[in-house]
Amino acid sequence: MTKTNVLVANPADVFGPSLQVGEQRARGLEIDVLGQPWAGISVIGSYAWTDAEVTRDTTIATGSRLPNVPWHAGSVWLTWDLPMLPGLAVGGGVFAAATRAAVLPNTFDLHGYARWDALAAYRHGRAKLAVNMRNLGNTRYEESGGGFVPIYPQAGRTVTASLGYAF
Repeated sequence: MTKTNVLVANPADVFGPSLQVGEQRARGLEIDVLGQPWAGISVIGSYAWTDAEVTRDTTIATGSRLPNVPWHAGSVWLTWDLPMLPGLAVGGGVFAAATRAAVLPNTFDLHGYARWDALAAYRHGRAKLAVNMRNLGNTRYEESGGGFVPIYPQAGRTVTASLGYAF
């Protein structure tokens, strides 16, 4: 995928209007596999290899990595509908991302990380009660925001509950 006419700094007037002459490209491979290996157990796995870079710019070096795009990222999630307790389901999984650039130009990187999540849900008719637990290991990691605020620390261990009804 190539994105053209990206706004770039005007080398003749860096505080003036930007120029619409830049180009960025992303190439790679994404794979999602899902299935139900046994009754009541669902699994989904995802993997992405992404080469995302600047291919034309007035001030950023060609070949610079685009912010917050890891070379490798993946996840595995498993859900189990408990047969001994009809309506109850539990699940968990991991999301992992490799080191990635924080900003353009590539002056520093964000560390790779792995985050573990879990859930418990109860469904009765059309009603569903769910408790989601994110970042069980309280892993410290950041996402890139780009611009003037390049780093966004992500939440530590978080528990949320929701109640829903399907019409």
